[in-house]
Formats: sequence, C-alpha cells, structure tokens
Amino acid sequence: MKKKIRKPRKLRKFRSLPGIALSLILVSLASYSLGWSHLLAVKSIVINAGDEQSLIASALIPRDVNVGQPMARINIAHINRDLNNFSWIAQSHISRNWLSHKVSIDITSRKPVASFAGADGSTHYLDINGIDFQLPTVPSGIPAITFSQSNRASEEMAALLVEQLPPDLISGMSSLSISDAARAVMVTTVSGHANLTILWGDASQVPLKVNVLRHLLALPENKKIVKVDLSTPLAPLVK
Repeated sequence: MKKKIRKPRKLRKFRSLPGIALSLILVSLASYSLGWSHLLAVKSIVINAGDEQSLIASALIPRDVNVGQPMARINIAHINRDLNNFSWIAQSHISRNWLSHKVSIDITSRKPVASFAGADGSTHYLDINGIDFQLPTVPSGIPAITFSQSNRASEEMAALLVEQLPPDLISGMSSLSISDAARAVMVTTVSGHANLTILWGDASQVPLKVNVLRHLLALPENKKIVKVDLSTPLAPLVK
C-alpha cells in the first residue's frame, strides 16, 4: 500500500492566501460602496408629519439626513434622539428603501383632549393617557383645565374625565377645576341650566354619572338647581 504524501502545511497556507486576499478586497469594496460611495446614496426623503412636516424637515435636514448621503451612513438612532425633543410626537418610524434609495420618516402626533397653563405660563396639553406635552401649532376647541396642583395622577384623571364627557357639556363649559385625583368641579351651561356647577368626583363611572345628571335635570323640581354633586352617582345631591 502506497502511503499518501501530505503537502507541507506552509505550502497549503500559501495557496489559500489569494482566496483570503480576494475576500478581504471584496469586503472592503462592499464596505466602501455602502458607507462612502454614492452608488447607494439617498435620492429622496419623504416626511409624513401632518401639519408639522416643515418643522420636522428643518430639524432633521441636513443635520441627520440629506439627499446624496450614503444610505448606510444614516444614523437612525440619532434621528430618533432628535425627534424625542418634540414632546408632541407619540411615535416615529424611520425606514430606508435600498431599491428606490428613499428614506421615509413617519410621525404620529399626540391627540390633545385638554389643555392647561403650565408653571411657565405656556399652554400645555394632555392626551388620553394624561401625557403632558406642548404643540407648535395651537389647536381650537380644546377644553381648558385649571389644576390646583398639577401632578401625574391628577393629569391622568383629568384627561380620562374629559374624554368621557359628552360634547354638550364640554361646549357649554366655562371652567373645569381639578384639585386632586378624586375631585373635579365643572361649571357649564346645559339643558336650560346656566352656570351649573357639577361635582364629578373622580373619573370613574362617568357614563353612569352623566345618565344620572340627565335624569336629575329633567325633573320639574330641579328646574332651578345650580349645583349637582355626582361624586357618588347612586346617591346624588342637588342644590
């Protein structure tokens, strides 16, 4: 039996060097194409941000992204950090389309359900979850709230309460005061009752409280009442 002659290990290594070198060259070329070459550069930037499209564009272009920039060098984490400076943004999504060379930035805004004056005197807004934010454009028709002491609990309660109240109570409202997370007092005009004071208590059982209020206001003996306490809806008080 003939013995198999093994090639020297060094010789095998030398023969594999051209393949390794070629692989390194290809990787380098690919890295250059992705990171520096204009072969995969941004051709268009699409921003979906509603009425604030121009504001977002001025904040991100050309600081974070611009036409002609290599797609691979777009720092999505940095874009998200800059977008976090806008408290009115609820969500953001940044995507790159490598085929069309398009960068898409989609913004979802918070929806205000109530407004209030902040400690600095500026107008702040609350969304349905009680998140405090500011808006670059002042919307109309947002009910204003007065807080005795603004905190997370009272803001959450106020947002939840306002979101559940029917439009006629909101449209006739002249004031809504929140002293804490369990005490909301509204002054409104509804069903022929001008400047009616309503003590809602907290934001629980609001549909039931509204139903009780409707029945109380429909009673002839309550035609001249000026105050309704619905803190305990099954045991309401009128004055």
